[in-house]
Amino acid sequence: MIGPAVSLDARDAARGAPFGPEDRYRLLTDRPLPQFDSPSGVACLALDTLRPDASLYALVCTTALMWRRRPLGELTKIPGHGLVNPLYNGTVATKDGGKRAVILFERPQGGSLAEIEPMREREIAHRILPPLLSAVFELAERGITHRAIRPNNIFFRLADNYEELLLGECVSAAPGAAQPVIFEPPERADALPEGRGDGAPDADLYAVGMVIASLLSHRDLTTVPEILNSRRRYGSFVAAMNSTRCGSAMESLLRGVLRDDPALRWNTDNVHRWRTGTEERPTAAGTPRIAGHPFRFRGFNHDNARSLAKAFHAFPKDAVADCMNRSAETWLHHSLGDAVAAKRMREIRDHHETFPTADETDFAARVCAAIDPAGPIYFRNIVVMRDGFPSLVAAAMAANDSTLLTNLSQLLRSGLLNATARPSPSEPSALQPSFAENLARFAQETALGFGLERCLYELNPLLPCQSPQISGEGDNPAALLAEFDRRAEAERTAVPSFIDRHTAAFLATQMRPYQYRLAQLSRPKGGRSEDMRGEVALLGDYQSVFGPTPLHGLTAWATAVLTPLIKALHNTKARERLLDRLPSLARQGELNELMRGLNLAEWVAWDEAGYHQAVARDHALGTALEALDNNAPARAAAAAEHGQQIANVIGFATLLVASVVTWVWLAH
Repeated sequence: MIGPAVSLDARDAARGAPFGPEDRYRLLTDRPLPQFDSPSGVACLALDTLRPDASLYALVCTTALMWRRRPLGELTKIPGHGLVNPLYNGTVATKDGGKRAVILFERPQGGSLAEIEPMREREIAHRILPPLLSAVFELAERGITHRAIRPNNIFFRLADNYEELLLGECVSAAPGAAQPVIFEPPERADALPEGRGDGAPDADLYAVGMVIASLLSHRDLTTVPEILNSRRRYGSFVAAMNSTRCGSAMESLLRGVLRDDPALRWNTDNVHRWRTGTEERPTAAGTPRIAGHPFRFRGFNHDNARSLAKAFHAFPKDAVADCMNRSAETWLHHSLGDAVAAKRMREIRDHHETFPTADETDFAARVCAAIDPAGPIYFRNIVVMRDGFPSLVAAAMAANDSTLLTNLSQLLRSGLLNATARPSPSEPSALQPSFAENLARFAQETALGFGLERCLYELNPLLPCQSPQISGEGDNPAALLAEFDRRAEAERTAVPSFIDRHTAAFLATQMRPYQYRLAQLSRPKGGRSEDMRGEVALLGDYQSVFGPTPLHGLTAWATAVLTPLIKALHNTKARERLLDRLPSLARQGELNELMRGLNLAEWVAWDEAGYHQAVARDHALGTALEALDNNAPARAAAAAEHGQQIANVIGFATLLVASVVTWVWLAH
């Protein structure tokens, strides 16, 4: 048994990186614990300064995007029995001044189930199986699947003591992402690791069955040659147990939970009845349906639907040809004996004949979904379960995989999800048709608040905002605004804008009535200043709904970005009046009060109207003057003619005045 004692002293606390509430915990990165590593991070020793004797470890993650938020939150608040529970999650400061995501866990002191000596069936049945089933049952009652049950992730709480068994952590990575393929149910095994989905409790029971089969057969199933091919042909039970014998009760359990058909696989109710002795022994084999004659495709024989679906996905052009000539449909109906799949394929072919499309990939994807409805969706380089989209989109975003992101966007827009959305007991969280339609619409639109970023937050409603502008905070709009306020306070007026594609998508998901106002920010009509006025107003509305108040950093930032708009007013008195009011309004720390007090919309409209009127008058006067300039020769000739007439009139008037004066003078 591997589980050496770990000693900690004051020097460890002094050199460890502080994290957690009031820096309660210490992260000892120089004390790695590779047995607890996760696909999303590396494990190391951790210390609780208030409880130095507590046995803890921490996962330092490259990203928090892959965390299973709901199980993480629920198991932190109410720990589960028989589990390695999370105690805290947050961030820890790094030496380069950045931050890393971290989850703190209880640390088992014993080794893993993969390290124990061979055990007899009686010991396995009494010491190993009961705590595994109890942990799965408790999680199922809380609506949670573990999805990481395998021998090297099952630990003993104490060293050299088999009495208390713990399922390892299940919250730091996508469900099923760390599972060896043989521990995944067949319908999920071919999906991308990040797209295997939450599944149902039967997926956990399947993994428990594989763990027990591994212990009974004294084999590491991950190293058995050709075990996957054996599973495809003979079924999971035969592949796992090989020629190993066990008692009838244990055999009934393993045959029930290891059925390859998810519709026949035992669930928690079946296992509960098995424990009380009231469940009937499995009668149907539950093995894959094998065709009487194989289907020849590109030089290889395929005797089951899943094998053929994988081949069609790899070579869509050839798949289209075999579907259109009805050879695949005939094989499904007569050789495989699956009339339902044959009918679905016929419907797809008829639709293609009526509405032909050049997209062979889309056609092949629909055919694959028709012949293997319990399996994953196949589309370009994507293989994903219908309940695996949340984690796969998150993984693509985390890796910034442009090819995968592009193909995911095309898949979401294709309508394939809506056409194949069929929630079942084995996929209770699979996408509903109406939700799939919304995702298609979000993916189609490129404006702020939409796109694949919107799909990310719709699919992962507990995911914090992933904008690069923030340092990991932003679980909700209030926290996001507080983070904006801190950044604005720190950088003063250097922040050009807070609304990027991620913040817009996050805020639109949190409050859908504002999604079109967010979209308008990506289509500015009046230049950057007008755009910023819309952003300030929108953030003010979010502050009014969600809080917090006051936000002095944000109002100072708003003052800075609105000042150019005020200075651009043409009316001098209006500019001076608004600039005088700006500081006192900003001191209140409320963006909406700032916008109401300035009443910028009306002032800008009034100023623009007055300016346009002045421009119109100026234009009319200019036109008149130009007309005068253009008629100068004609005016000169007219002036010469009329000038002589005017001179005669003036001469006559002068003579008359002189005569009158003379007469008056003579009269006196």
